[in-house]
Amino acid sequence: MSLSDASFTSSDASASSGSEDESPATFDAAAATGPAGTCLVAKGVRADTLDTTASVQAYASRKIKELQLEDTFYVFDLGNVYRRLKTWRTLLPRVRPFYAVKCNPDVGILSTLAALGTGFDCASQVELQSVLSLGVDPSRDVVYANACKRPAYLRHMQRTGTGLTTFDSISELCKIKSYHPGASVVLRIRADDPNARCYLGNKYGAEMDEVRGLLQKAQELELRTVGVSFHVGSGASDPQAFGMAIALARRVFDEAHDLGIRSMSVLDIGGGFAGGTGDGMDQLLEASKVINAALDAHFSCSSDNGAPCCGEGGENLRIIAEPGRYFSESACTLYSYVFGKRERGERKEYFLTDGIYGSLHNPPF
Repeated sequence: MSLSDASFTSSDASASSGSEDESPATFDAAAATGPAGTCLVAKGVRADTLDTTASVQAYASRKIKELQLEDTFYVFDLGNVYRRLKTWRTLLPRVRPFYAVKCNPDVGILSTLAALGTGFDCASQVELQSVLSLGVDPSRDVVYANACKRPAYLRHMQRTGTGLTTFDSISELCKIKSYHPGASVVLRIRADDPNARCYLGNKYGAEMDEVRGLLQKAQELELRTVGVSFHVGSGASDPQAFGMAIALARRVFDEAHDLGIRSMSVLDIGGGFAGGTGDGMDQLLEASKVINAALDAHFSCSSDNGAPCCGEGGENLRIIAEPGRYFSESACTLYSYVFGKRERGERKEYFLTDGIYGSLHNPPF
């Protein structure tokens, strides 16, 4: 695991033993003064795995020689995770990222993001437990963004104090009422980028003509509806999809206000942010322009019918997102050992320690 030239300020690295009794590290990115190697990185990340000077390639080459590795392994550049978060906060200052744990649940990535103050998007009991073990606040730092949950997941949410979750059907509302009636529910609407690498529109999200009935059902069940979410598709390619989805979300806020719902205070703009390489500036720049313009247009203060962008207690609107590959794709490099090769005419064949039944099981993602 390599941590390159990010800057943090925190405890001395000698304090990082990786023991189970350690509390999560805290980073003060605003007061960053030194190289990342001088700080405690995060619980679960051993100090002896860190390198602040070498490139990922140089670090991996050295480890291969030192350990005589003949197997597949990953190198995680946690400095890249930090730099991408810095880019995010520069380009999308109103939007707090909730990392999609399903994308890569490695403890190094989770711990680093937790220490840097992001939230987490969980979709299963295992994912939720993995972030709660880092000491994050389940009432503030977690969204259970799975619109169709098992009863066991809802019971686990209730036991752990995890309140924020999504729904897109009457069936899900009834489940939530039965197993976690104190939850704060967020209506997921359908919003598509048809050219996304992973199209989600036919799987999750309520159609706009279903919105009013779902909001009324939540009222009937006395559930607290607090916001709207959407997901334009994993690896979205059209930034305008975010703008159109935010406009639809505004309509849902207005519909809720018309029904007398005064607890709407969360806008979740989902995932779909590209991964790529580098610090994320190239990948996020165009999308951020569209998102910021749409937020200013539709969620600056109030809508045409007077529906405010705040909850019943006057709290400010919380705008969150669920980036996954944006943080993990460029930070992770896979190395596989070539242990055999042969030539058959013009065809060259290589035998690796990884393949389609391992890390390469789903190339489209």
